[in-house]
Amino acid sequence: MSSTRETKKESWSGVRGVAATMTTERNLGVRLTLGQINTDNLALATDGTLLDLASGSVANEAIGAVKPGDVVALEYAAISALVLEGGTPAAPLVADTDYTFNPATGIITFLTAKAAVVAKTYEYAAHSVVKVFESSKSEYYALFDAVNSVDGTTQRVRADVNRISFPAAESLALINDSFGEIVLNGEAKIDPVRQSDPRFGLYARDQPPSEPGSLDSEAVAGELDILAAQQQGQVDGKTVIVREYGFFEGARILPAAAPLLADLHP
Repeated sequence: MSSTRETKKESWSGVRGVAATMTTERNLGVRLTLGQINTDNLALATDGTLLDLASGSVANEAIGAVKPGDVVALEYAAISALVLEGGTPAAPLVADTDYTFNPATGIITFLTAKAAVVAKTYEYAAHSVVKVFESSKSEYYALFDAVNSVDGTTQRVRADVNRISFPAAESLALINDSFGEIVLNGEAKIDPVRQSDPRFGLYARDQPPSEPGSLDSEAVAGELDILAAQQQGQVDGKTVIVREYGFFEGARILPAAAPLLADLHP
């Protein structure tokens, strides 16, 4: 959080003291650390769109001349029943003799030299791809439900951020010496819809525990009922990220409406 203030100095005391201040700008940053690299998180991190591909089959996909050590990626991933032909005259290639392949990624490594190689046939299962920098959905609403674990306490706290825009992540490390993470730095915006409701803040709101170890259960239930009615979902504890009026927790979709955004563990 940050704010910018303008000061006005007086001219009657001779010491030019501060006579008045005025806040000219307020900013609320939101930082998310995503612990899973999956298609949904990649779409969020790359400002991309998720494209779901139905299963299908391919015939006569041209590869061309190859030599030992060449690596070729087929048009699709999640493949099976691959049949390759090559050479003059054309003849079937033998797996683990002429080539090896990874069916999950659709990548082939050739072991022998062949001319005019063709993927005669293969099948592919349904899978997803992420198209980078093609997203038109740039604003999100976040709900945070945390537990204070200091000294074994069980206090819970909740925070809502009304509107957040996330640019693409500054970096996307796919090779790491330790657990990989995706870091997103977003900026909160004023919400004109909640501005008129005294229960909500312009940017966000925090709800600290009313007493050690618990929240005001009646108030919390009331707020959750309101959110459920407005956004057609139910919160089931732990950290949740909300996108387009749906609630999601961990790797599980609670009401089942849209894909998981993040797997966060405070």
